[in-house]
Amino acid sequence: MDPKRFGTFKKFEANLTLIDSAHPACAKQFTPDGKYYADYSSTVTHGDPFGILSVTLDLYAPQGAPDHSCCTTDLFSKQGTCNLLHKPVKLTVDGTGPYCCPKGATEKEPCPKTLESPSEVVAAEMQWGKLASSAAPCCKTCAPPLLKYYSVDVANGFCGEAC
Repeated sequence: MDPKRFGTFKKFEANLTLIDSAHPACAKQFTPDGKYYADYSSTVTHGDPFGILSVTLDLYAPQGAPDHSCCTTDLFSKQGTCNLLHKPVKLTVDGTGPYCCPKGATEKEPCPKTLESPSEVVAAEMQWGKLASSAAPCCKTCAPPLLKYYSVDVANGFCGEAC
């Protein structure tokens, strides 16, 4: 990320931090239950749909966390929210969340294999602002003058790294 734009992005991402020797990358950031954000999950672009204020970042999940892609972050921390989303089970995953998950979900298996179709998961992700995704990391190194930053998002269960 261009360091000149840091102040602008910091307003929208309070945890945004420059990766340096004092503030290591996601793989060395602790989750609430003491694991690390070490498992690459996906590369996504967050921001406005026109790309005026957007950033592409690699997301890292807690090490060994179960798949919870069918769940939605409970932004209001109320059971009524989960019921409105037709995801009646409220739970945490490796100390992150809370999440609204489908009927039959448990902390060890938040996404029961037979309860939700891939199209429903894609629709839910689009609703929460994931504009694009990739299967390979984008941000291993940053070309000058860009610097690498990270942000831990406990509620969504990820640590993100961006150039």
